[in-house]
Amino acid sequence: MRPTSSSAASIAVGVALATVLVLVIAPPHSVSPAPGGEPPGYTFDQAASRALSQAANTSDGPWRLISAAGVVTNQPLMPEVVTYPAVACQDLTGPTVWNGSGIPVWTGSMAAGIAPFWEFLFVNYSNAILPVQTVNESVVLGPPVPLNTPCGEALYHLDGTNPPSNLPAIVAPFDSSVAGSIAWNYEGRQFTGQQPQVAEYFGLGPTVLSGLPWGPGWGVKYGACGLKGFTGDLPEASAGITSPSGPPSFQTNGTGTCTFTSYTVSFGPASRSSAPESGVFVSLPITVNSPYVNNSLAIESLAAWIIALGLTNATGASQALSTVSCLSGIIGPTSCRATGLGWFAALASDTGYWLDLFDSGATTPTWLHPNVDVLTNDTLVVYLPASIAAESLTLTTNSAISSVHVSGSATV
Repeated sequence: MRPTSSSAASIAVGVALATVLVLVIAPPHSVSPAPGGEPPGYTFDQAASRALSQAANTSDGPWRLISAAGVVTNQPLMPEVVTYPAVACQDLTGPTVWNGSGIPVWTGSMAAGIAPFWEFLFVNYSNAILPVQTVNESVVLGPPVPLNTPCGEALYHLDGTNPPSNLPAIVAPFDSSVAGSIAWNYEGRQFTGQQPQVAEYFGLGPTVLSGLPWGPGWGVKYGACGLKGFTGDLPEASAGITSPSGPPSFQTNGTGTCTFTSYTVSFGPASRSSAPESGVFVSLPITVNSPYVNNSLAIESLAAWIIALGLTNATGASQALSTVSCLSGIIGPTSCRATGLGWFAALASDTGYWLDLFDSGATTPTWLHPNVDVLTNDTLVVYLPASIAAESLTLTTNSAISSVHVSGSATV
């Protein structure tokens, strides 16, 4: 299992409460332009000032910033989260750490302390959580997550012990541009020299990202877990940055377990509903198990890219897989259509929100967002065209790679 660490968060954010309960926002530091020549993205100070402004104009405040995480990745990534159950927050608005398909790929310097994606969590007096993200240089707001929802309950002990409203507000002791440079010089440069495909994480306060250290100052981590093509035990490195002149207050180097070597994907009873072009949607509740753990929601993830799907009829003949076209690029049961006569599948959250698509792709069967996690309580929605909807069909799950064994089947 990957190492984790926690300690008490400290410090207060530059937020004042006006007499009419409107937050007056002061940026943590003076906001300066990003270093020249870097792709779109923000340092912490730049992103936080915009997130705080959004929180100030959101009802049910005042809102206090209690968690911040920046994600920098040089290829598509699904960050590993420790929120239990992880599935509870999958369908929050916009790209989030629970649904990483929209996190931008970064082509700039990992020493710059700029992230194309920041996840901020705010809390109000009733323990509601307000998630705010910055994506490239835009801001995605909420809506607030009430305590009495699955996601609210999953976030209730964000630091492992305290309810969110008891956590102190956070602010950076210095900007991520400083922390990024120090972490790069002491850990990142060597790590990326050995592992060119890498994700870099910045954290302040307790975050939902696995293995990201926190406490006074910055936690910075480098790793490859969650990147397409990487499984098993992989190297990772992290550092705590408390002084703007360095060195890190601590450094760790080791390995983290990204995936187990074997999974079984089982399905609950199928339910049918009407679909476009006289077809049928078959919904199959998912349970993911590994023989190595008792808890099927363990953080070692089963990403969609590892799974291959197949559909056969009663004689064992494979059924044609269609390509899919979705209006405005938005995937969902009302916006997506098969462009041929074949079947396709969608991965959906337990609320019915479509997370991913499996179709024939440009040349080979593929997932639209390969780094979406497949979790217990998700649902696989299989589209059957009218030509085969009445037949006896078997869906199978297999592995797309040799290093991870995946098995499972269902009658659709």
